[in-house]
Amino acid sequence: VVYRLLLLGAHQVANAACALEAAEVLQGLGFPTTEEQRRSALAKTRHPGRMEVLGGRPIIVLDGAHNPAGMEALRAALDRFPAKRRILVLGILEDKDIQNMVRTIVSRDTVLVATQSRSPRAARTEEIAGAVDGTPLSLAEIPDVSKALDFAMGVAGQDDLICVTGSLTTVAEAREVLCV
Repeated sequence: VVYRLLLLGAHQVANAACALEAAEVLQGLGFPTTEEQRRSALAKTRHPGRMEVLGGRPIIVLDGAHNPAGMEALRAALDRFPAKRRILVLGILEDKDIQNMVRTIVSRDTVLVATQSRSPRAARTEEIAGAVDGTPLSLAEIPDVSKALDFAMGVAGQDDLICVTGSLTTVAEAREVLCV
């Protein structure tokens, strides 16, 4: 049986397999579903702010990865995009593993825009920038998500990719700015 997913990332395929297994268990407990219902449910499932790809040029990806494992999955998914440069708008909450998150997602070819959401738990841009291991392509500290996104759009070429990540609050603010 073949299923269609709108969700991107290898981890989403694993999540879908778990959901199908759960449906099988529930069926055995008296909660029946048809193959068509399961297929339709997976095909319609969306998760705003999780590997949410906004079309256009440059491509914009919104992902609320907020721990090193999430950053690992995001990096693997972003590696599949044929972008010239990766521009990362990164806002993390202060109680997270900032050091390992930054080291996982930022590489030498990354344009890093460290930002700060309106959350009282948001880490300062200096803390995010200070966690960089090595030298990214370039680094900016802009403690306002809207302005950070404007900056990223201003430096991005048509063949680049902009990714907003680090926390669900950062992504929520970006979604407001982008009217999605």
